[in-house]
Amino acid sequence: LRDPWNLIDIFVVVFGFFTVVMEWCLSVGYEIDGTQSLNLRIIRFCYAFLTLLIMAKAFFYCRGYANLGFLINMILNIIKDMANFTIVLVIAGLGFAMCNYQLQARGEDQQFGGPVDSMFFTYNALVGNVEEYTSFLGDWSRLIYVVYTAFTVVVMLNLLIAIMGDTFDRIQEGYIKAKNIERLGL
Repeated sequence: LRDPWNLIDIFVVVFGFFTVVMEWCLSVGYEIDGTQSLNLRIIRFCYAFLTLLIMAKAFFYCRGYANLGFLINMILNIIKDMANFTIVLVIAGLGFAMCNYQLQARGEDQQFGGPVDSMFFTYNALVGNVEEYTSFLGDWSRLIYVVYTAFTVVVMLNLLIAIMGDTFDRIQEGYIKAKNIERLGL
């Protein structure tokens, strides 16, 4: 189990078996909580997760092809190198989300239903989808929004591009070696 690809194999078998058992139980009329809707949601979740696992298996087999193996290796290395970046981005996002929630929760016209709504607003601000939210923001919340978008878009996005460029240069130097290692990994 040292290789993460082996864990994917195990999860594919476990989720595949669980999904087949759930489908069978549903077809014979057995229900977990007495309602069929929960069973269908569980089965759909299992199918969705199983689809992601099968996609990961397809990536595993793509490693055997010369050009695809290089790209898969590049993607995996970028994901590894982004770990610390992701931690900083999540901490910044949570901080700005809670700041915005506190500003909205203390006002007379509270727009967020709770901290989770504020986190979704912050995520939407990160990806640039905030048209429906910006109409109710107060002055302080707008200032926080500007600071957050400037921080994430300008500073963090440029940092992400630099990390990816550094990873690309490092992998590109050992292209032949990386290609052969991926092919041997199969």
